[in-house]
Amino acid sequence: MAINTTRILVLETQMAAIKQQMDSRHRDLKASIATLAASTKADIDALTASLESWRDNSPFCSPWHTTCTRFADPQQFSMPPRRSLILDHHERVPSSTSLGNLTRPPSLLL
Repeated sequence: MAINTTRILVLETQMAAIKQQMDSRHRDLKASIATLAASTKADIDALTASLESWRDNSPFCSPWHTTCTRFADPQQFSMPPRRSLILDHHERVPSSTSLGNLTRPPSLLL
């Protein structure tokens, strides 16, 4: 069996071109991942800041939030029932609606 050097050279050239394409795609992919990671981190940081701001300024703020400064002495605050805690700083909703026998507050209707 004769060794076809021309064929070997062609295959080596093709392999080098394929390797170069793969390296280029790998660099592009790494750059895309780095960009996505930075963007995602920025989004997460912004969301975290927004949630912390909402928590600290929310009408639902409670003394159980350790960073909340709304309540001067959390030890003097007794735990209200869950429903009243949720509606703490808002008007109480009526216990019935104009929909007949339905007794749930309108905020709980689906």
